[in-house]
Amino acid sequence: MHALQLIFSTGIIILIIVLGFNLALTVIRAKLAAPQQGSPAALRDIEQRLAAIEERLSNVETIATSREFELERKFSELES
Repeated sequence: MHALQLIFSTGIIILIIVLGFNLALTVIRAKLAAPQQGSPAALRDIEQRLAAIEERLSNVETIATSREFELERKFSELES
């Protein structure tokens, strides 16, 4: 039963992280779409940060769906 709880809680944590990143990206995109009065340099900085966040989210999704992650989770189950 403990292993099932661990799998469920790990899945929930990953889901929260992915949804949180997606929500943050949606808010940032909405702010970027609104008329900006800031400097072009500030806008470039925000766009670079957005690109970095999207890359990190992509990495989290890749890790969470990888076979190695699944194997690690199964090994953790066996140790419990």
